[in-house]
Amino acid sequence: MAVLTSGAILGIYRNEVTSGADGPLLQVIDIRPIKSGTGTSQQRYRLILSDGEAYQQAMLATQKNDLVTDGKLKQNAIVRLSEFICTEVQFRAGCVFSSAIIVLDLDIVEADHKDKIGAPQNIDTVVASGTAGGAGGVKAESNTTTTATSGS
Repeated sequence: MAVLTSGAILGIYRNEVTSGADGPLLQVIDIRPIKSGTGTSQQRYRLILSDGEAYQQAMLATQKNDLVTDGKLKQNAIVRLSEFICTEVQFRAGCVFSSAIIVLDLDIVEADHKDKIGAPQNIDTVVASGTAGGAGGVKAESNTTTTATSGS
């Protein structure tokens, strides 16, 4: 049974959570290829990472693409981020700025988790609405669970 790191997405957003061997345990709730408009042939993947309370867009480093193409990194997988940075990125022709996690390295803890954990909200919405709790946490609904069990 894996337990997601409560408040990790908000902590990453605020640059309070750092890379390392004991990095945050998160769930990959979506994986999609990114269309390249720059003419480069290198495929990129966008991830949506969740701590069960909040979620944030992420980009997988190209040297980790084989995890997706080999079918090891899948939707709903539980991962530990061991190396990452959070940076501001520009979307839609300069109209929208948001933060994104650049995943440089990760460990797959549970590749075949069946369901999305909790009811995570977009981190930009959480921060803008003021529902972010103190001490790096996010106020979660009382029925939200952040526990992942194998085979469920």
